Amino acid sequence: MTIGAFAGIRHAEIQRLDWRDIQFDAGIVEIRAAKAKTASRRTVPLLDNLRAWLEPQRQAEGLVCVYRNVANEIDDLVQKVNEARRQAWATANNVTEEAMNEADTRARKVLADLRKKNKQRLKCGERPPLAAETAADEGWTAFGWKHNALRHSFISYRVAETQDVAKVSLEAGNLPQMIFKHYRELVRPAEVKAWFALAPKG
Repeated sequence: MTIGAFAGIRHAEIQRLDWRDIQFDAGIVEIRAAKAKTASRRTVPLLDNLRAWLEPQRQAEGLVCVYRNVANEIDDLVQKVNEARRQAWATANNVTEEAMNEADTRARKVLADLRKKNKQRLKCGERPPLAAETAADEGWTAFGWKHNALRHSFISYRVAETQDVAKVSLEAGNLPQMIFKHYRELVRPAEVKAWFALAPKG
């Protein structure tokens, strides 16, 4: 999560990242050509707050991320957040377990119909993400996650911090035109400072 947020590295690239690629002494994270989406080597600065997050986990070598699929892990996290939001909503509104079970049944039917229409089957052990599916029906707000969301945030904040699209495009492995088109959002200086100040307590 922190590598995505404070180095802007793609999920797929994080999965291939080795601790040897995080060069603490040089102050860089190296994305080797074989591990990069664009098949070209690039380096990203190891910013102070990212260093603070990674130092306690630091290893000589081995995969930085032990998960096979980062996107699936984030999906699980989003599901847990929505389950907690739903439970908090139910408690605050005195919603009975019976009413929640009825909403679950409706959500299962909607998901089953959708999967049937798209000819999809649940994988072995997979459970449908019911919590978010019941949100509109029940009247609470579900939490969502955009693919590579932390990378997108990093690029927006980094552009605002450096005022240098060419530099950030090299760090992110994107064309400058893509940065101009998708990431030049208005970010206030105070927000930039706050983003790059996020670090572990203590």
